[in-house]
Amino acid sequence: MKKSHLIAAIVLAFGLGAAGGMYFEPLRRHVATRLVKPDVRSNEVSLAGLDDSAIRSARERGSVEALLPLCREELLGVLGDDFGRVDEPLLRVMLSTIAAANFAEYGGSSATRYEDIKAASHLNCGNTILLTGYLFGTLESRRLRSIGFDGGYVGNHAQLLYRDDSGEFLLDPTVGLIARTSFDDLLSGRPVPRSKIRVFSIKARSIDAFRERVYTALRQGKYRPCDLMYMHESLAEHVQKSSSDNYFTPGGIFLRQKLNRPLPDR
Repeated sequence: MKKSHLIAAIVLAFGLGAAGGMYFEPLRRHVATRLVKPDVRSNEVSLAGLDDSAIRSARERGSVEALLPLCREELLGVLGDDFGRVDEPLLRVMLSTIAAANFAEYGGSSATRYEDIKAASHLNCGNTILLTGYLFGTLESRRLRSIGFDGGYVGNHAQLLYRDDSGEFLLDPTVGLIARTSFDDLLSGRPVPRSKIRVFSIKARSIDAFRERVYTALRQGKYRPCDLMYMHESLAEHVQKSSSDNYFTPGGIFLRQKLNRPLPDR
């Protein structure tokens, strides 16, 4: 090979290698970003207006109505422009979600009446979604629907979907999380941007790993249609009809299999 040809080959090889590095390095960074587990604590915020005395007030009154003037500006500031136009009912249900997450430690409970829930030392997702409705002021609203999952990334878990003219919102009063996402986007596995999620400090200290799991499921789009166990038209309907025998869904089938309960004859 002539010397000039050899030099040209070396230059070409070096150029391709450099170009390849320039091309693949962003790709490697992108893949690494996808693989890094989102950190829920890096997105956690606290409301100064929602201190222990405020929670005691909500507990005694069974409502967050008196807390709205104390927390309105602070909560609106935390939400910023990422959640669109936040009217009074939406602000109230969000505050109810955050307050409900600070009522009790996480644990087993079958309470459904407010008096029983407020007296409980431990609450789980089935209680906190109802507690949110009570603090909001009604279980009858069709804007606020319970939604349950089983068999997927978050396991057996109950959350809330709130819908108004400005959009749809996922509310999780167990882990203290609010996200701007729709039912369709959630179950189609569309990742929720960090800017559209707010995670608030909560009373329970025993579910940090589960909080991380819920947050990761949203950030990485890990919800699936086959996880759906139920959706009720209102929390009032949830109280009246919630039963695995009524869940003719993939998640409902999975739950009955776990409970070893055959499909009822009808």
